[in-house]
Amino acid sequence: MTDSYRPEQTPRPPEPSPSGGQGSPDPEPPPPPQQQAFRSTFLWRFHRPEVITAFRVVGDALCDLQNEAGAWGPKGDTPITWGELQAASEDLDHLETYLDEVAGDRTAAELDEISEALTVDAGRWAGQLARLVLDMRRSLDRAAEALAQDVDDENPGAE
Repeated sequence: MTDSYRPEQTPRPPEPSPSGGQGSPDPEPPPPPQQQAFRSTFLWRFHRPEVITAFRVVGDALCDLQNEAGAWGPKGDTPITWGELQAASEDLDHLETYLDEVAGDRTAAELDEISEALTVDAGRWAGQLARLVLDMRRSLDRAAEALAQDVDDENPGAE
């Protein structure tokens, strides 16, 4: 077993039923995965699993504090969905830049054949993400214009 970071991508097996029986699992679905406060593109650099766990615990605590303070929700009149998609586009933009930097490794370092092929893939994925982010931003801009128009329609004398 290595000390390298591997993101948790596989679902956890169902927990045994409280009765301890060997029958079918409880009908309740598992809880949804926690939101990560720290990106995997940041965490992979830490080679000690206990450090990664510490970041996740701190991130979970920050999210819990935000929940308890009632600090979640839209900013002003911004719909939650718009805010969520805006945040997602920013995360995808970060990932696009990250993949573009990985792709740049093929010119900056001596790579083996497998790593070379992966950097080519990273460049292709970066381009795909750039197009997706552009599409998302255009859609969000159209939605923002429609929201502004709705506000203007509700307050015709406000100008």
